[in-house]
Parts: sequence; C-alpha cells; structure tokens
Amino acid sequence: MSFLRSVQAYATYSRLPFFALAEKYLHPQSVVLDVGAGEASFAQSLKRTDIYMLDGNPATVDALSKNYPHVSLGNLPALPYPTQFFDMIHASHIVEHLSPETLYEFLKECDRCLKEGGYLVISAPLLSDIFYDDLSHIKPYSPAVFKKYLTRKDANNYTRPPVSQKYEVREEVYRFIELPFDLYRFFIHNKLINTLYYRWQRFCYNIGFRRYVKNGFTLILQKTK
Repeated sequence: MSFLRSVQAYATYSRLPFFALAEKYLHPQSVVLDVGAGEASFAQSLKRTDIYMLDGNPATVDALSKNYPHVSLGNLPALPYPTQFFDMIHASHIVEHLSPETLYEFLKECDRCLKEGGYLVISAPLLSDIFYDDLSHIKPYSPAVFKKYLTRKDANNYTRPPVSQKYEVREEVYRFIELPFDLYRFFIHNKLINTLYYRWQRFCYNIGFRRYVKNGFTLILQKTK
C-alpha cells in the first residue's frame, strides 16, 4: 500500500480500521479486556461475546450484561482482575479522560494484569482545535508518553519511575483528518476576494488536492519476556 493510500485509509472518525489493527494480534483463545467498553463496539468488531469489559457507567454495565457475561463496573486506575490474566488490554479513547497521576497508575495496573507476550493497545486523540470542546477531556497524550514509561531502557529524564522496560512497539498508526489544500490565508477584508478564494479552495479539494493532519493514533505495545 502506498503512503498516500495508507494515510487515506486512516483518514476517518470510524474506529473500525483501528480495531482491525488490534485484531491481527489475537487468536480465538486470547483473553481480552476492553477498558471503557461503551456500546461494545470493539467486541462487535471482533464478533466475540467472551471478552472482558470494564466500564464506569452503571447503566452501560447493565445494558452490556444482557449480552456479554464478563462485564464489570469499575473506575480507573484500578483493574479488578488477577495478575497476568490478559493476552490483550484494549483502551480506545480512554486515556485522554485521565489525569497524569491516574494514567500512571492505570499503566501500572495494565502491566500487572497483562501476560508476558501480551499486547497493550491504546487509541486516543491528539491535541487539536476541538480537543477541549469536550469537557471530559483532561489532557491529550502522545504516543511518546507510553513509549517513554513502558519501553525505554535508560533511567534518565523521568519525573517518576518507569512502569516497565519490557515493552516493544508493534504498531504506531495515526488517524488523520482531511482538510482543503491551503496555500495562503487571506486577511483582506474583501468579500469578493475571499469568496473567490474559498471557491478555488473547495474546487481543489474536490479534485483531490488535500492535506492530511494527524489528529489521533493507535499504539500497540507488546510485553516481552
């Protein structure tokens, strides 16, 4: 797949292409936890009813429990599961709702509950003009945060001890937003000029001249032995 086609494949607000990235690392016997399961979209994508789900909304848990046997009510950072229990922990659009302190403790819990050889999958938005329009968003975290506290072998430049040094990056894929190809920005207070410019901009967009801006990511880390 060419670079442009790869970018276009992830220029979407749908989570399905990113669920598919995680699915590549699973087999039918994999024990999976979906943190912040919501409407069970990840389980539906996998076509599995046996995955474990954790959610902090009692109404959501009640609804999910009608179709899924392993649903738990709980609030992060705690994970109410045994040590080294899961082959994959999946957290899609969860970490941006956590404070740095809570995220750090959550990563420690993920490391505790994940088997050696298992996968931690994190999807999240990046900082954008609309990030803080959602009042539940606390902080945007880049992939570098998770790589720093889970994969680095050195002990320099840490504000707190690393969670682990055993993880390896298996996938780092970005979500993009398509925007018009914008060469200039007019600040002329002339309605005619601005109208003509934006018509030209729309024409360029329609015939395929577009720019792609990163606005999210999926990071897949494997816990090595």
